[in-house]
Amino acid sequence: MSRLALFGVAAALALAATQAESPGAAHAQAGTCIPSINGQDIAEHTTPGKAIDINRKSQDLELGIISRNAIGNVDLKIEAGPWSTNIAPRPQTARPDADWLGTSPASDYAKGGTGLYKVTITSTGGCQAVAWINITGKSPFATYAGAAATVVALAGLAIQAAGLWLLFQRRGWIWLALAAGAATGAGLAVLGQQAGLAALVPKSVVLWVAPPVVIGGAAGFGLRRWRGGRPRGRDDEDKLDDEPASARGDATRA
Repeated sequence: MSRLALFGVAAALALAATQAESPGAAHAQAGTCIPSINGQDIAEHTTPGKAIDINRKSQDLELGIISRNAIGNVDLKIEAGPWSTNIAPRPQTARPDADWLGTSPASDYAKGGTGLYKVTITSTGGCQAVAWINITGKSPFATYAGAAATVVALAGLAIQAAGLWLLFQRRGWIWLALAAGAATGAGLAVLGQQAGLAALVPKSVVLWVAPPVVIGGAAGFGLRRWRGGRPRGRDDEDKLDDEPASARGDATRA
């Protein structure tokens, strides 16, 4: 049963990885406008691997838009995984290379910390576009998200080690090692995002979570087999209680 459960978890993770939406699947722009971020046309930066670097210590996020139509009010949605925030760039004097220009300070665009973020640009005039940015200028371990992810990853490792030790002692269950492995992988996924290594999208999260889950499950299954099957628990104690007293006495004298 444990082997089937382990294979089932591995198969589910592999299936999720193959079917998850690619980070670059969203199309860059609707064609009615040409946005740029910090002077770079976003058409060249529609995937996490080609994200626009922005240093939170020394750079604002500058959004420029060229459009044949009226642009109206502009909104930016910045997101990573389940977290998102909406900001309204502060309009600036337009330049020859931009019909509309706006800026946002780091206190606005870097609320999530550092790393890779998807930026969705929308305007009341019909402009809509998507780009990726990579916020730098701070250690991923020094951000709130990075610090929390570090704690989760280390706690997952500790619990997974404790679970494997309990399995070695025939007192634990393999599901503890699997669940702790998932927590470790989730923490590493957020750290990877904060470090700018990988976007926090389903496919990437699966690739971070799968190794500790599979390794922990395989190690736990191996320990159970080596130590002789299922954990020792109440059933064993009940069997001792059901054993005749005379038999226990004979065993003691022997």
